[in-house]
Order: sequence, then C-alpha cells, then structure tokens
Amino acid sequence: MARHHNYRREPRYTRASNAPAWTMAIIMLIAVVAFLAYLAPDLLPIAGTTPPAAPGGAIGNQAPPAAVRRAPAAAAPASGVNSAAPIPGMAQNQATVDAQYDAAVQAGELASTPAPLPLNSAGKPIIDQAQQAQMQQSLSLAEQEGGVAADQQLAAQRATANADALSRPPDVSKQDAEAEMHRDLCSVPRANPATCASGLYKPTPVQ
Repeated sequence: MARHHNYRREPRYTRASNAPAWTMAIIMLIAVVAFLAYLAPDLLPIAGTTPPAAPGGAIGNQAPPAAVRRAPAAAAPASGVNSAAPIPGMAQNQATVDAQYDAAVQAGELASTPAPLPLNSAGKPIIDQAQQAQMQQSLSLAEQEGGVAADQQLAAQRATANADALSRPPDVSKQDAEAEMHRDLCSVPRANPATCASGLYKPTPVQ
C-alpha cells in the first residue's frame, strides 16, 4: 500500500532581536542625563553643598544692581520730573505756569493804550461785536434817512404834477365823467384826491 508524504514545510519560529529597543533606551537615558546636567544650576542644591552667597545684595539668582549698572546713576530728582534738558520757553511745573499767567494779567491791566486792531485779508480791521452792532445801527439810520429823502423827492414831484394839471382845464369835466360812470369821481379806485374834484386829467408825462 502506497504511503502519502506531506511535503508542506511548516514556518520556523525565529526569535526577534532586542538590539533596537536597547539602543533606544540607552539614547533616552543619555538625553535625560544631559538635560538634568543642563538644569543642575537651577535645581535644588545637591546634598552636602551650599549655594554661593549672592554678592552685592542680590536676591535669589538675580544679578546684583551693581552688575547691571554700567555707569554710576545720577540721583533721581525728588519731584519725579524727567531730568532731560528743558525745552526753552516751556514751563516745567505748575508754579512757573501760575507765575507766567499772573505776569501776563498784570501786564494787560497796566497797558494804557490798546493795541491796534488786527487786519483781515482785505486789509480792514477786525472789530468786536459791539462795534459791529454800532456799524449796523449807523447803516440802518442811513438807509432810513435815504428813504425819507426819496419820499420827500417823490412828494415834491407829485405836487408839481398836480399843480400843472390844475393850471389847465380838465380833459373830461366832472359832470360829464360822473354822468358816464354814474358815481363820484373821488370814489373811483386810484383816483387822485388832488384833482378828482375838478375832473379827469391825463397823466402828466414823465420828463
């Protein structure tokens, strides 16, 4: 009887190497040691050692003030004002401002003659509101006087025209005009009260 052989090969189990894991662990250990060595000055002092005394009154790990200053610092002013050079013409404190204000007020009160008025772009003096009101009042009075003069001139012209009309006979007698209009001539709209009692006159031609 023939025998059947199984020629399929089973895979052999091979043990993986631990060399990469040990290499990574060693690298991490070296990195931790280097990091701790870098932070050693800032960490707590090692047992059995004492931190050095801070020179010049330094606090903690800060540098002393003498090490920071490169030059001897000048004493700061007591008032707290900046020690920079003052600007010419500008007061440095409130006392100076008050003194300058008082001096300006006294100089204005002692001035006997007022300063000339400033001029505008047209070369005319700039006046205040009171002077402007006076000028406006003067202008109004001048306009009123001019209106009165014009009225007087017109009244004189009207009187001359009426006298000229009455010096000649009317163009239409009063009787004929009233008989035609059946009303009094003086009650007609726009009737001339100076000539309506005599009749109708043509308007005097304007010269």
